[in-house]
Amino acid sequence: MVKACNMDLLVVILVSVSWSFCRGQASEKKQLRIDGDFIVGALFPIHDCRNGQINEQDGIQILEAAVFALGEVNNELKPKGLTLGLIARDSCYDTSIASEHALEYAQRRINSNPFRFENGQNNIIGVIGPPRSKETVNVALLLTFSKFPR
Repeated sequence: MVKACNMDLLVVILVSVSWSFCRGQASEKKQLRIDGDFIVGALFPIHDCRNGQINEQDGIQILEAAVFALGEVNNELKPKGLTLGLIARDSCYDTSIASEHALEYAQRRINSNPFRFENGQNNIIGVIGPPRSKETVNVALLLTFSKFPR
C-alpha cells in the first residue's frame, strides 16, 4: 500500500530519473514502479522535451492522482488479498516516446498470459494516458493490436 507520505517521494524520484527520456535515452526504461498482483501501465508527460520544463499540471498532478487512487483501490482490495500496481513512464509530450513505451507494454502483454504472474513479472492489464490526443491516438492504435483495455 502506498501511503500519502511516500507519494511525494515516489513522484520526486520519477521526475528526477525521467529527465533522461527527454534527452533521447528512453531505452534506459526509467520508471515509477509500484508492485502489485496486477499492474496498470501509465504514460504521463512529466517533462516537455522541447524545453525540458517539468509539467506540473499535466504530468506531476496526474501522476500524484494516479498514485493516490492506487492507494485507495488497494485499501479496498486488501481484505481480498489482492493488490494493484503501477508502472508509470514519462511520455514527454512526445508521440515517438509515448509510442515506444506503448510498444514495450504491448510486448510485455503479448509475451505472457495476461492475467497470471509468470517468470517473476506481473503482467500489465491496462494502460492509462497519455493525456493529449496527439499522443493518445498513436498509443491507442498500438495497444489495440495487443487487446489492451485503455
